[in-house]
Amino acid sequence: MSHLTGVQEKLEEAEAEEYKAAAHSDTQLIALHRGYEEEGGETEAEAEAEAALEELEEAEAEEREVEEAEDLLEYYLQRAATTQSEAERLLAGARDLEESIGVSLSARRFEARMPPLL
Repeated sequence: MSHLTGVQEKLEEAEAEEYKAAAHSDTQLIALHRGYEEEGGETEAEAEAEAALEELEEAEAEEREVEEAEDLLEYYLQRAATTQSEAERLLAGARDLEESIGVSLSARRFEARMPPLL
């Protein structure tokens, strides 16, 4: 049993050393972190939050740019449709005028060919 007790004691000592090492490591991290904060630096969580905010702002800016581009495309599409309908209306008017001029000229030619009625 003494052998078992010796192994158990060594195991307990090893665990105690491991806890001490972990505690020392944690203490060093806390000290470094506090030192960084005391120097006016950000905590790791603050840095991550700041990075997330920047990412969100970039995504929002990109979304605004896409919306602006979509709005511009829609505006120019409406302008193109308006211009096309105006051009079609003017073309129809020009054809009507051409037809009217043709009828008027035909009537004058007809009058010029007829002998005068006495």
